[in-house]
Amino acid sequence: MFLGFFVIVIFIGTSFYYHVSLNKVQSDYDEKVTKLEKIEEQLILQEEKLKELSKLRNSIKEDKENLENKYGVMKNEYEVLELEKVSLAQALDSRPFAKAICKATGNVQCFN
Repeated sequence: MFLGFFVIVIFIGTSFYYHVSLNKVQSDYDEKVTKLEKIEEQLILQEEKLKELSKLRNSIKEDKENLENKYGVMKNEYEVLELEKVSLAQALDSRPFAKAICKATGNVQCFN
């Protein structure tokens, strides 16, 4: 009888010990899962920010390329117009009464 009672007490004691231990392990596990969920949310937010920054970077890159292309076109047009201006000035200087026409029209550039 005493041996049966002793076995029952040991069984109850070990059951209680393992119950407490499992509860502690479960609470630690739940705490870690909660932390992991928070970290996952933060990572998702950071990923969204990175995607948005990548889109902005690509947009800026495209805008830069467009502006560089437009600058190249405008530079070429400017050079063509400069050549045309020089050509017209030379043609005007070669005319016999060019200086007289400049004085009559009041064009200051002709006096240079």
